[in-house]
Amino acid sequence: MKSVKNPSLLNWSILFYCIFNSLMLFNNGIFIDDWKYYDQTTADLINCFNPEGWYYTGIWAIHAFLFSFPYPMLVYHLCTFLLGLGILVLFYKILSQTKFDKLTSGLTALVFSVSPYYFMKNSASTLPYTLCLFLFLTSYHLILKTQKQTIMHVLFVSIFLLYSFITNSIILLYPILLLHLYFHNHLRVTDFLKRYFWLILIPVVFIALRYTLLKPISTGTSQHYNRIDPNSLIHLPGNVLGILKDHILYFLEQLINYKYLAVLLFGIYVYLTGFRFAHLFSGRVKIKGSVLVIILGSVLFVTGITPYLLVQKYPVFKGWETRHQLLIPFGVSLILSCIITLSAIRFYRIVFLSTILTTFSVSLLAQTSDYYKGWFKYELISGYFANHDPGPVKTLVFEDDQNCQNATDRVMSYFEINGLYKMATGKQDRYFVGKNQKKLNKEELQKWIDIRIQEKLMSAYNMRDYKQVDERAYFYMKCNRSIKNHELPRFVYLYYFGNTGDVYRRYSDHMSFEIRIEK
Repeated sequence: MKSVKNPSLLNWSILFYCIFNSLMLFNNGIFIDDWKYYDQTTADLINCFNPEGWYYTGIWAIHAFLFSFPYPMLVYHLCTFLLGLGILVLFYKILSQTKFDKLTSGLTALVFSVSPYYFMKNSASTLPYTLCLFLFLTSYHLILKTQKQTIMHVLFVSIFLLYSFITNSIILLYPILLLHLYFHNHLRVTDFLKRYFWLILIPVVFIALRYTLLKPISTGTSQHYNRIDPNSLIHLPGNVLGILKDHILYFLEQLINYKYLAVLLFGIYVYLTGFRFAHLFSGRVKIKGSVLVIILGSVLFVTGITPYLLVQKYPVFKGWETRHQLLIPFGVSLILSCIITLSAIRFYRIVFLSTILTTFSVSLLAQTSDYYKGWFKYELISGYFANHDPGPVKTLVFEDDQNCQNATDRVMSYFEINGLYKMATGKQDRYFVGKNQKKLNKEELQKWIDIRIQEKLMSAYNMRDYKQVDERAYFYMKCNRSIKNHELPRFVYLYYFGNTGDVYRRYSDHMSFEIRIEK
């Protein structure tokens, strides 16, 4: 490719990132596993991480600090927003220190800026994932930029790298860093080992810590929740193709659901690409360089999904599993940016780039809308508890009509309802159990609850003052799925400038609730 000096592509990338990610800054919703951190004591937070071996990492202290703010989720989202912006800039800086030209680096950053992957970043519980990735890229950039290996530099970078490996999948990117340093500095193997021996020791140190101080001891681990299945290696090629198919279908679904928005954004991107970026697409393409970029992007993509496939946690666009998309955008953005420039016809480049940016932007906005809808539903449930006394019964079986889904398109679980009751009333004297426990008698249900309390499982949080199973009541919830997007801005306005009671009274027709006692 012809080298093109155009620093403005990074500026455009930052602008696109800010536009399409800033909506999270107005969402104060608490989602999914976040309920185990909400309004908990320090001891409770330590109990969240001690069984998993993460006590010494201080993640519990981060959650304790951030949840001490009046609007904690806004603070979480601000941290995530800024860390994501830092990741974007660092990724561009690292690409710029390779043999890639400015066009490849800039287009990759542009595609990366609106990447719709890893949208579980909207939750509090996945903030450490974003933090770990930011620390890894910061270390990567500092190593490339600073040639002088002082003791303070080595110590600083080593601490950052060790902490970043808390997200275990990031360690698979480490060989890419070592290879980059080797070819970037044109060193012989012996010289490389002498200069960067400390980098080679870091994974060894982390593994030693992981199996001593950070060794998991939880029941979930003993049940092999993240057990590596060797058979997954055999099915890896087929699973990769399956993920690609699922991604394409997901993007098509969002374009169809938001077709008017897609047409508008496509027109804007065609204008920008045709008039603002047009000079970038001059010059002939070097096929050899493009192939190398695609190979690197493919390696990054496979590296990004492999650790999750090995433990059979597929990084698809649904539910909690979206947290496994953390590393995917790097490979995808490299591959797409290279494909954009492969065509010798500028018209095709403009159309392809505009299509990619439109598809990603629409999907990103659709995900933001899903989180607002999830928050919308949570506020209705919370408003119900704030305005209705459930009565004297302390044990309630939660049931719904299967249409009451949270932000990530999962049916709401009973521990979420328990957290909402606590948020609305400030009490922890009742306990909601799932519909699967409906058939248990009083003694069996008491044993089921006692096990969760003893093992400090997430489903036992928010029940500090709950004593024992009594006469059971049934809490039924029915949802109207037709929550319109145009209602969401009014909901956000009422939340911040009205009160949650107004939200409940105005939109109560979207959900209906019923509590009745059955013996």
